[in-house]
Amino acid sequence: MTETTTGSPFPAAGGEAGKPMRELDWSKTDLGLPATWPASLKSAINHMLRTDFPVLVLWGEKYICLYNDAFLVRVAGAGISFGQPAEDSSLEAWSTSRAQLRNVLTLGRPYTVRDKQVTTVTDGRPAVAYWTFSYSQIIMDDGSPGGVMLTCMEASHAASAPQEVMSALKPAASATSVPLRVYETVVSATPDLVYVFDLNYKFAYANHALLTMWGKTWGTAIGKGLRENGYEEWHAAMHEREIDHVAATGEQVRGEVSFPHAVLGRRVYDYILVPVFNENGDVEAVAGTTRDVSEMKQARHEIEEKELALARAIDLAELGTWTYQATTGEVTLSPRHAAMYGIGEFHNSLDDYFSIIVEQDCDEVKEKFNAATAAGASGRYDAEYRIVNRVTGKTQVIHAVGQAYFDNAGKLTRVEGTTQDVTAQREVQLTLENEVHLRTIELAATNEELQAANEELLSINEELSESTRRLIQSNEELSQFAYVASHDLQEPVRKISVFVEMLYGSLPQLNERSTALLEKIDASANRMLNLIRDVLKHSQILNNAAKFESLDLNKVVRDVEKEFDILIEQRRGKVVIDKLPVIDAIEFQMNQLFSNLVSNAIKFSTTERPLQIEIKSEILEENEKLENPELNNKLTYHRISFKDNGIGFDPAHANQIFEIFRRLHSRSEYSGTGIGLATCKKIVQNHGGQIYASSLPGEGATFYMILPDLQS
Repeated sequence: MTETTTGSPFPAAGGEAGKPMRELDWSKTDLGLPATWPASLKSAINHMLRTDFPVLVLWGEKYICLYNDAFLVRVAGAGISFGQPAEDSSLEAWSTSRAQLRNVLTLGRPYTVRDKQVTTVTDGRPAVAYWTFSYSQIIMDDGSPGGVMLTCMEASHAASAPQEVMSALKPAASATSVPLRVYETVVSATPDLVYVFDLNYKFAYANHALLTMWGKTWGTAIGKGLRENGYEEWHAAMHEREIDHVAATGEQVRGEVSFPHAVLGRRVYDYILVPVFNENGDVEAVAGTTRDVSEMKQARHEIEEKELALARAIDLAELGTWTYQATTGEVTLSPRHAAMYGIGEFHNSLDDYFSIIVEQDCDEVKEKFNAATAAGASGRYDAEYRIVNRVTGKTQVIHAVGQAYFDNAGKLTRVEGTTQDVTAQREVQLTLENEVHLRTIELAATNEELQAANEELLSINEELSESTRRLIQSNEELSQFAYVASHDLQEPVRKISVFVEMLYGSLPQLNERSTALLEKIDASANRMLNLIRDVLKHSQILNNAAKFESLDLNKVVRDVEKEFDILIEQRRGKVVIDKLPVIDAIEFQMNQLFSNLVSNAIKFSTTERPLQIEIKSEILEENEKLENPELNNKLTYHRISFKDNGIGFDPAHANQIFEIFRRLHSRSEYSGTGIGLATCKKIVQNHGGQIYASSLPGEGATFYMILPDLQS
C-alpha cells in the first residue's frame, strides 16, 4: 500500500487504471477521500485490479465508474471518465441497461447478457467480438446494497449460437482446437432446453432435454413448427413475434412462460432468444435456451407465505416494528409504530427518536439501550416509557423490546424490535389502585367518626382501635397490588361485619347516630367484599392458563339456568334457548360468561312484565368476516345473541358498559360493582371473539357474542 498526497491508500499496482486512483483528488468527487470508503468498496477495487478479466465497478446510486486496465483497453475505449457518474459517460451499459442495473443494485438480482456482439480494440485495431457481460450486486457490511460489479468474458462467435446443424460450430472448434464433440456433449448433457429456429419459425435444432419435454424424437420434431410440436396457439404466436423482433433488430429477447412438460406436468420456464449472425453480419437464425425455474418459484412463494404469516401475527398483536442501523445511525419506524406516536414516516437519528420520550423517562431508556448494544452484551433490549402523542396530545405508555446484532468482530450492526401501546393495561392497573385507595380512605374516615360518636363506646375503644389498625394495615397492603385482588383480603372485611354484629349484641343501648354509623360500616364492608370477589373473578379470567376443549354451549346455558331457577321463577320468567353450537372453549369461563349475563338480566328486569330471556345462534356470513379485519377469515364464527326484556339503556352507553367499574345507575337503585360485563368482554376476547350490545331505554337489551368454532 502507498500513501498519496491526498492521503489516499491504494495498491501500488493497477497499471493505467491504477494511476488515476493514486493521482485523482478524491475530495472533489462524490465518493470523497478513500479513507472514508466502505470496506466492501475497497475489497471490490482490490479484486478488480488483480484480475485479467475486464471489470467495471459502478458504485452507489449515481453508478460512479471504477475500472481496470483490461476493461479500459478491451471494452470501454473512449468516452468513460474515471471516478465520475456513469450518466456522464457514453457507456453502453448505462444507455441500454439502466432498468436492469437498477434491479441488480436494489433487488440483488444478477443480470447476464450472453454473447453480445460488440466492437473492441485489439492491438490498436477495432474488431468485432462476442462478449458475455455479468452484472452482480456488491453488498455493504450491514447487508445493504452498495454497488454493481460488471465482469466481462469474451466468447467466440460460433459459441453464441447453439446451432442447428453442427456445421455452425465447426469453425469455432477448428479455431480454438476444441473438438466438435465437446460442444455436442455440452449441449446434449445440459438440463436446459437448447434450440435453434430458422427465420420461418421451424426448429432447426433441439437438444435431448427439449425432445424429452416434447416426448418426441429428432426425426418427428426437427423441421416442424411450434404448433406441430404441441405449442398452444397463444404460445406459438408469442414466440413467432419474438423471432421476428430478434431477426429485425438483432437484439435478444428474454421472458418467462408456463406450459406442460410431457413427464413432469405444468412447469415454469425462463427463456432467452438471441440472434445468430452470418459472415456478413446478417441474422440467419435465432437460437434460444430455456431453464426450468419451477422449484425456485415455489421456494420463493413459500418464503413469501412465511413473511406474510409473520406480518399477520405482528398485525394481530397490534405491534409496531422498528430498526436501528448502526452504520448510518438511522432509526426507521413501521407505519403502526409511527401512528402510536402521532407522527408520519420516521427515518431519523437515534437522538430524534429519544426526543419523543418524555423527559422523566428518557435517561433510563437510553441506559437500557446502551447496555443492550454494548460490546459483549446479550443484545436484549426491554424498556417501558411514556410519550405524548403529537396528534391527540395524550400521554401514552409504550413497551418496547428489541435484539441487537453484531458482526464477527463484535461490532454493532443493527437493532430490530417491536413496540406495543400498553396504555389501556396501565390505566386498568391505576384504576384498581385508586379504587382500593379510595376504599381505604373511606373506611378510615368512617372509623374516625365512630370513635368520636358516642362516649358509650369508650369501654370497647381499645379493642375496636386494634381491629381498625389491622384493617388499615390490610388495606394499605392491598393498595400495593397492581393487577391481582388476592382472596386473602376477604377475611379482614368479613371481620368488620362480625364486629358490627358483636357491637349490636354487646352494647346495652345505642343512640340513633351510633346505629347509623354501624349500619354504614356494615354496608361499606359488604360493598368491599363484593368488589374483592368480583375483582378476584376478573383476575382469574386475566391469568387463566386452562386449556381449550370441545364444549357444548347448550349444556353450559342449561347449567347456568339451574343456578338461577329460583330468581327466575320469582320474576315469573323463562329462558328460551335456540340450538347453540359446539365450540373450542374453556368451560368455567363460558359458565362465568352466561352466568354474568343471566344475573345482569335478572338485576335489570322490570316488575311491569314477566322476565324473558332469548338465546339464539347463527353462522357469521363470509362478507361479514371480510369486513372485520380482526377476524380470521379461515375460521367459522357463530354470532350468539342474548336478549332480555328489562329496563334497557341509552345506546350512547353501548361501549361504556363493558368498561371495568363503569356503572350506569347508583348503588341505591341497583346493586353491583361494575365488573361483570368487563369480565364478559375479557372472556370473549380470550376466545378470539368480539362482544357488543344494543338497546333502547325501556325495551330491553341484546348482547351479541361472535365466537370461533375452533381455536387456530
